[in-house]
Amino acid sequence: MSNVPKVLIIGRPNVGKSTLMNRITETRRSITAEESGVTRDIREYPAFWNGKSFMLLDSGGLLLHKGVDDIQSKIEQRVFDTIESVDKIVFLVDSRSGFTSVEDSIIKVLRTYQDKVLLVVNKCDNPAMMLESQEFYKAGFGEPIAISAMQGYGVADLLDLLVNSFSSKEEALGHYKDARRIAIVGRPNVGKSSLLNAIVNETKSIVHDMSGTTRDTVEVLYTYHGQDYLFLDTAGIRRRAKIRDTLEYFSILRSDNSIAYADLVILVLDATLLITDQDKKIINFVIENKRNMIVFVNKWDTMERSDMLRQDCTKLILQGVPALQAYPILFGSATERLSLGKLVNLIGVVIDQSMRRVPTSDLNRFIEDVMLRQPPKSKKGKRLAVYYVTQAEVGPPTFVFFINDTSLISMAYRRFLEKQLREFFGGLEGVAIRMKFKSKQHLRSSD
Repeated sequence: MSNVPKVLIIGRPNVGKSTLMNRITETRRSITAEESGVTRDIREYPAFWNGKSFMLLDSGGLLLHKGVDDIQSKIEQRVFDTIESVDKIVFLVDSRSGFTSVEDSIIKVLRTYQDKVLLVVNKCDNPAMMLESQEFYKAGFGEPIAISAMQGYGVADLLDLLVNSFSSKEEALGHYKDARRIAIVGRPNVGKSSLLNAIVNETKSIVHDMSGTTRDTVEVLYTYHGQDYLFLDTAGIRRRAKIRDTLEYFSILRSDNSIAYADLVILVLDATLLITDQDKKIINFVIENKRNMIVFVNKWDTMERSDMLRQDCTKLILQGVPALQAYPILFGSATERLSLGKLVNLIGVVIDQSMRRVPTSDLNRFIEDVMLRQPPKSKKGKRLAVYYVTQAEVGPPTFVFFINDTSLISMAYRRFLEKQLREFFGGLEGVAIRMKFKSKQHLRSSD
């Protein structure tokens, strides 16, 4: 990734940075709202224009005055740490309000990086009239670029200027598209952001004791043993009844979407609390969406760390959610970097297993074995008959059972078949399994 140019968007809150990010990447990846402080972390996304590629970095709004709270201070420090390493800086201002004292402070900071700064004036209803104002020229960053991030006006001209000096071709970000997506999820304050930072060994997400620090999903590309992973640090998922505002609603919706499209989910639990009702709901959501999953019990450094305690904690977790018997449970610590190597190695193993194909002959041998050992009970005088089974898909592995009557399949027998599948073929711990049942009418139509 070092050869891929980086472009950082900066400015004070509510000038349209996230809207511009969404416009350029042609997505709705960044949450936009009138409330200030929505974006807190540096969020990186690939962008493509005229056959060239670059990474676009969205940042938290700058205030640059004394007396800001701890989170705002961390937001600004993240921006200052990033400025040095980027190739271009888009300094975004609002045409309606012009320069404020905050812009004056930002200009002083950017003087050192003048050669890579583009002054972009957003929310331009009448660009020609706006550019007659001398105010924006006085900043000393050359001719201002008038745009409307919301409407798309002027964005193409901005992109032409940005990529003019870039040599990176689209292929440079091909590995980003092919990366395995790993969603880190859990309740607020279980240590999701700390875990992400520890895995990539870099501060990518702001960590704070206050609940709800992460408001939008933070994506980080990480390469481990030649394999690309896209880690997604998600907002803490609270009970719907406790959602305070629209912003939190959309944050949690993004978390849900991250789960639904992940190749694997790391469910983070707090060792001091183990498993709560909200944890159970998140786990059930992951299982219902048929996602591969690893449970990581964080903050293990605060506990006695004995094998006996680990076994007791595992029993309590499994008592809370018996379905977790099919998923790995690791105990570790993000702050102490405990069990992180084991975690990342296991991610690759589980995903590889989810892409495994089982020959139809082996599946039918499995069915013969199961039916002989424990045939299903008859229902209304009719007994289930399985004609054959085949694997239709991978990631997750999807098995299609052709049977005599779908009404004869109970939920209990579905669970039994899944458990037997895992035991018979082995190596499926953490792998989501999808099973479909089709009646003999489908069997006739497929002949």
